[in-house]
Amino acid sequence: MEAADPPRASRDPKDDVFLATAVAAEAEYLVSEDQDLLVLGEYEGVKIVNTLSFLRVLEQRDEGAE
Repeated sequence: MEAADPPRASRDPKDDVFLATAVAAEAEYLVSEDQDLLVLGEYEGVKIVNTLSFLRVLEQRDEGAE
């Protein structure tokens, strides 16, 4: 059985597999430096952020846990 092609969501169709995987995994974040993904901001509940933004999220969570 072959996997179905992911729905077209990004400006670059090669990136759609990453979006589909993040959604299927129920990920909270997709971390990327790819502008074709970052321009989306969010896709089906998955926040799309760059590395620096994600590090800030982790730092804020650490501060909240103390």
